Amino acid sequence: MKIDVCLVTKNKVNTIKGMEFIPINNLIIETSTPLALARMRSIQKVETEWFAFIDDDVEIDENWFETLKAYTQGTKVGAIQGMLLVKGLGGKWDQALNSIGRYAHDIKLGNRGFTHNTLIRTEIVKDWIPPQNLSAYEDYVLTQYILRKGYRWINVPTISYHKKTWKKVWKNAIWATASRKELWPATKDNLIQILKNFISILRVVFSLNMNWRVKIYRTYFTIATTYGYIKSLQIRSRARASAR
Repeated sequence: MKIDVCLVTKNKVNTIKGMEFIPINNLIIETSTPLALARMRSIQKVETEWFAFIDDDVEIDENWFETLKAYTQGTKVGAIQGMLLVKGLGGKWDQALNSIGRYAHDIKLGNRGFTHNTLIRTEIVKDWIPPQNLSAYEDYVLTQYILRKGYRWINVPTISYHKKTWKKVWKNAIWATASRKELWPATKDNLIQILKNFISILRVVFSLNMNWRVKIYRTYFTIATTYGYIKSLQIRSRARASAR
């Protein structure tokens, strides 16, 4: 079984480590923007029964493909997403975050699957046409599309790595949440998310069984996403003001 690998990137070259462990048919590098358009165009170039989306900052382990391939046998399996270990925050920080329990489970309708290292059944997404203006959360739209067709999206533990720095975590969290405005334009939605984040921070802070490094990381990430929601509200406010 060979697969096409879709790399959506601004780099225009392959930066994925561990590609030699994957039986590749074709490497499809797509540099279009925004992300939704890039993913759609890369899918349209796929020739194999299954293909993979892999992010340009991911390091693939030698057992990655065989681990995910084992889940492709079910006729109603549409996507198999590999969980990624954290690499780059610092030895003890990486160790603490990677010690969190990991088990295979299905992504449910309404929840977001990720495409950072994910096998997808080609035939069920060839006709996928996402909103063309999406610069984030296009993976959420793809997840809902596959699940609504009656296929499973499975999240499977692997030992591959996702490169992170504290600056990158902060920047990406803000960018992604601020970019949700194309999918959830209502101000009310962002206010609800801000409230949920506040509650989430309180739960983390007062958790008795959570490693203190994990507490700090989750609080840091949640504060960043909250700032993203606030930026989204500001963007909408300016857009309404200019339309008057």
